[in-house]
Amino acid sequence: QKRTKMKLTFALFVSIAFMASCAAQNSISCYQGTCLAGWTDGMCQYSQGFSTESTNAPDSHDVTQNPLVCAEVQFTCSDALPDSWKSDCTSAEQSSGVQKKGYRGMFQDDCNALTDNDSISAAKCCTEDECNAPSGNPDASNPKTLFCYQGFCRDDQSDAECLSSLGNIALAVADAEHDVSVNPLTCYSFYFVCTTRYEQGESSCTAAEAATAVVKRAFGFSYQQECQELQSNGQTYIGATCCQVDQCNDPGSLLPFGAASSGPAPSSLVVVAALVLSWFAAACN
Repeated sequence: QKRTKMKLTFALFVSIAFMASCAAQNSISCYQGTCLAGWTDGMCQYSQGFSTESTNAPDSHDVTQNPLVCAEVQFTCSDALPDSWKSDCTSAEQSSGVQKKGYRGMFQDDCNALTDNDSISAAKCCTEDECNAPSGNPDASNPKTLFCYQGFCRDDQSDAECLSSLGNIALAVADAEHDVSVNPLTCYSFYFVCTTRYEQGESSCTAAEAATAVVKRAFGFSYQQECQELQSNGQTYIGATCCQVDQCNDPGSLLPFGAASSGPAPSSLVVVAALVLSWFAAACN
């Protein structure tokens, strides 16, 4: 009986180990996302929307013949890209041939075939969980570089339309001698009225927009102290925001123009004081 129990225990252990092995072969955890080819690996890994996800093989698939892999791919946005990669490029990026890096899970055969496409210059295929991780660890507390939206759009455009009109994201690089721990790089956004900007010789408004006092949104980068100066001049730079995270100044970062331009509401104490004073004034008269 003791020998029989030992055999059953051993068989159960082997079965569990075999099932665990199969489970590992039928799924893989990979980094997933895209970033501009000019970004460092560290910036890419910490960019917005970058994450790890599990890729699973269907039960009918033989992973011993065609295993799951993690892929790291360098490609150029174009119409020649496979459909599965075209979604990682905007129409503007496709027309201008923007170069990108992409990360995802797939089968080995599909990964091997990627470089057959003229728009894909390199593909790395590996079989361990998260083996396609971009390397690098940017100094998030004192970054010497920062990615910010840059440009102008009209306030009557939706956030999505505004984002599309801004084009490429700008890379801000701190001067070599600049101490970013004291005055860090900053992304900004604010509203302005075209009459003011146009009279100052800015090219962000047309004469027609200046004549009708069109409201626009502005996006860009500076150092923190300069951005705080924008905030202190609220009549010209309306509702200015300052932030220090990649792409934090997207169009959705601004309050609606009416809320940004109206200023803070008076406190209830001020309102009560005003009512009391007006009551005394009426009584004295």
